[in-house]
Amino acid sequence: MAQLESDREELMAEATALVPRVEWMDDSGQRVVAGLFRDGRLAVYFEADPVYQFDSSGRLRRAFACGRLYRTQGETLAELTRQRGNRSTQLNRRDLNHKETTEFLQDAVSRLNRLHERISEAMSPHRVVAEDESDADAVELLRGRIRQAAETSALAPRIRGKR
Repeated sequence: MAQLESDREELMAEATALVPRVEWMDDSGQRVVAGLFRDGRLAVYFEADPVYQFDSSGRLRRAFACGRLYRTQGETLAELTRQRGNRSTQLNRRDLNHKETTEFLQDAVSRLNRLHERISEAMSPHRVVAEDESDADAVELLRGRIRQAAETSALAPRIRGKR
């Protein structure tokens, strides 16, 4: 999720760590890119914002939504805000309360469910990058992983070394 604060003109080009990866365009022209990291983590980009990253079990690890970074703390999400100064940048953390965390997860699940439905209803991929599988297999693999993340609707354990 590097460079999340900048506008993404070319999501597929920036998502080179994701193989396979698929880009879809919905009827309104919104681009969605989904792909897998080599260790099985799923990333879903709804244009440049929001972006969700899930662990290999479909639990939310990190996100970028409404211009803010989020990361799992295990039981809640930490909202991270960059405060830029002349000489340094400070990262401020605020833990979401239970209600905010629940609402955040519900919004992510709602977006994932809508995406899954559109893919299942034969929304054609715009572009596919795959190594070991056919384009159709890559789309089906990602459709299944998107479904898994929507059904899991949980936070991943705290990211080690991050408080």
